[in-house]
Amino acid sequence: MNLFAGEQISIPNELREYFGKLCQTTVDGVTNRIQDSPFPRNVDFWFTGLGYAIKKDLPPTEIDKKNTYNAIPGTVFGSDNFRSDMMVLFCISKTGNLDIINNPADMLRLCNTYAVSGVKALINELESQRGDNPLDFLCDRFEEITQNS
Repeated sequence: MNLFAGEQISIPNELREYFGKLCQTTVDGVTNRIQDSPFPRNVDFWFTGLGYAIKKDLPPTEIDKKNTYNAIPGTVFGSDNFRSDMMVLFCISKTGNLDIINNPADMLRLCNTYAVSGVKALINELESQRGDNPLDFLCDRFEEITQNS
């Protein structure tokens, strides 16, 4: 069962361009190259941001709902249960409250505040590096992070 099926992930408008560049979307009949757009879907970039924020112990980002767009429908979590399971466990660990499982909107909101922090941090790192394409840079970066665990 997909707890998040009726929900939407709202992303700050300031990140829209980056989701367009770093995800393998089709715009005007042109598909982004995998080297430049290492994430197949918006949810993949978003979920990577969530994991990155957790791993790096980043603080959550306050999100002004008025300056967002609906980027990811909650139905996407129905096809890969590992993501929604991890999100539920994360929310329980952050709140210390098992009853949060009864509030999918609250869980998604909490996850989103961390995912946006991670996405922003990844964008900052990508913009400050020189030379590598995004795919190579992120592969190297994630290898460093996992080896230093």
